[in-house]
Amino acid sequence: LFNSCREADVGSASIKLQMERIRSDIASLSNGKVLIMTNAVCLGSTVRPSDITITNQFSVEKLERFLVQVQRWNGPVSSALYIRHIKDLLKFQSFLLKNLESLRQVSFHLYFDNSRSHSAHPYPNNVLRNLALDNVKTNYFLLMDIDLFTTPGRTHDGIQSLLRDDGTIVDKMNSKTMFVLPAFEHTKVIPDSRLSADYWSFPMNKKDVKKMYEDDVTPQFKASNDNGHGSSNYTKWISNQTDASYPINFKFGFEPYVMGAKKSIPRFYDFFRGYGINKVSWVTELHLAGYKFEVLRDYYIFHANHTSSYNDTDKRRQLKQNAFCSKSFMNEVVNRYGGYADLDQDVLWHWKEHTLKLMK
Repeated sequence: LFNSCREADVGSASIKLQMERIRSDIASLSNGKVLIMTNAVCLGSTVRPSDITITNQFSVEKLERFLVQVQRWNGPVSSALYIRHIKDLLKFQSFLLKNLESLRQVSFHLYFDNSRSHSAHPYPNNVLRNLALDNVKTNYFLLMDIDLFTTPGRTHDGIQSLLRDDGTIVDKMNSKTMFVLPAFEHTKVIPDSRLSADYWSFPMNKKDVKKMYEDDVTPQFKASNDNGHGSSNYTKWISNQTDASYPINFKFGFEPYVMGAKKSIPRFYDFFRGYGINKVSWVTELHLAGYKFEVLRDYYIFHANHTSSYNDTDKRRQLKQNAFCSKSFMNEVVNRYGGYADLDQDVLWHWKEHTLKLMK
């Protein structure tokens, strides 16, 4: 509807005016419709093509975590925000006005839907991921979820320096290689109201992570499901005896957080919503599309633990709903990349078996 990113600088008065315009557009939305506003709020900073943009998606309940993620990254961010009520928009406005200077490198894209049953139509993870990814203005992106944080102290600048010093990483990204930032779990649950970018128990560098990992304070993320992140080879990363990156093999179920080139990147499958399959389907498609994976030696992310957003009933129902979408997803992927005979048969078999298991 409008693009505030064209403005050179945005202050409090401009934000309030933008919010008035957004509220007016929402008020005129007829029942049963969704309103998507790309670049609805941008706060003034320019980006360079060589920058790396974090992509994320969240609802207003996660604003405090979002702020910590932005402050620790200190680079461009493309954020898709899920809005359900006008009161969500008012909370978002207060947050913007309070944290204006920390958000100068963020572009917000709004997805408003107050018309549907949210139990029948769960949180649209992949629609929002696509909204954030489609609107990245740089050549490179870093896929994140909102509960994950990077190394503090200008992580973006550090990775950019690495790209300048090691041209092979840029060449690989532009030739269908995704770079994994290994994910760890900060097991202690911290109330959002107490979170900060320099919270005392968060790891500050790789040395901290190594010590906390060995003490089992910060284990592998989702270690109970080794397929999810085990391919990152944590033992090798901890040993620190590699080049700036090291190659790894894809294994079915792998769902890392990755940095890569935006050009020609596959989109997320929109129909996966809520709990389960939504991100692993995208990484599976990357593999079938011919992408390779390497792990960055000196960088990491960690998950700040929290109370689950889903109860067991929601998980079962949403997994089953997503399982019904799985056949259509894989049929599209197979047709897109040349037919069953040309693709990884082991992955196709595991996908089919996994889907059948979820549908029972």
